[in-house]
Amino acid sequence: MITSLKVLTMEGTAMRQEKGQVLVETALILPVLVVILLGIYDVSYTLYALNTLNHAAQAAARQAAVQSPPPVPAAAASVTAGGGIAGAASRNLFNGIDQSNVRYELKVFDQNGNAAAQAQSGYTVQVVLTYKNFKTFTGLIGDSISSQSSMRYE
Repeated sequence: MITSLKVLTMEGTAMRQEKGQVLVETALILPVLVVILLGIYDVSYTLYALNTLNHAAQAAARQAAVQSPPPVPAAAASVTAGGGIAGAASRNLFNGIDQSNVRYELKVFDQNGNAAAQAQSGYTVQVVLTYKNFKTFTGLIGDSISSQSSMRYE
């Protein structure tokens, strides 16, 4: 009977030591797990923002390609609601994208790839959207992302 009491006492001591071990292991693994989860979130949000910018750039390039009168190159301008190229981009920027930080630039190229003053039939129009002050949890992605789309002017 005494031997069985020793076994119970030893098992109880072993369980107490394992509970402390689990606490230490959790304390060591939890920060690593949190960093991994935040990294996954940052990459996912960045891919979402890039996909949204790609969609908006494609819509703006399409607007520029069919616009009459022909578009002229424009320096970086704010994306605002309304008509034209900026409006097409604005309507296609979805939730989570701060439109006040998105700028667009319109470029026109001739058949040889040289910059042109105005679009003509057969020329290429290119829209570049840049999202400034892009914020993520970890800050490892960068502070701006951009996307571009080109279409032939008809």
